[in-house]
Amino acid sequence: MSIPPLSLSVDPNQSMNQTKKKNTLTQEDFIHLLITQMRYQNPLEPMDNNQMATQMVEFGSLDALNNMQKSLEDLTTYQASLGNLQVASLIGKKVEV
Repeated sequence: MSIPPLSLSVDPNQSMNQTKKKNTLTQEDFIHLLITQMRYQNPLEPMDNNQMATQMVEFGSLDALNNMQKSLEDLTTYQASLGNLQVASLIGKKVEV
């Protein structure tokens, strides 16, 4: 009776991608941290309202920048595919540069 060899395929990028995902905070993580911070704050020295508002605004700005980056990536992809389509329309035609 023979035992087939065990083959393992390890993708080094997979572990790096998982690490990157762990290093990013989502809006849900931010809210969870904020609630925890408020839960354990000293009642005699509550959190400064301005500081809390600043943190929320900074996170909102970060979220907006992430959305803008995604939109720009989508636009770049669309523009590249449009360029490919224009080039494909020239197949079989005489082109002078």
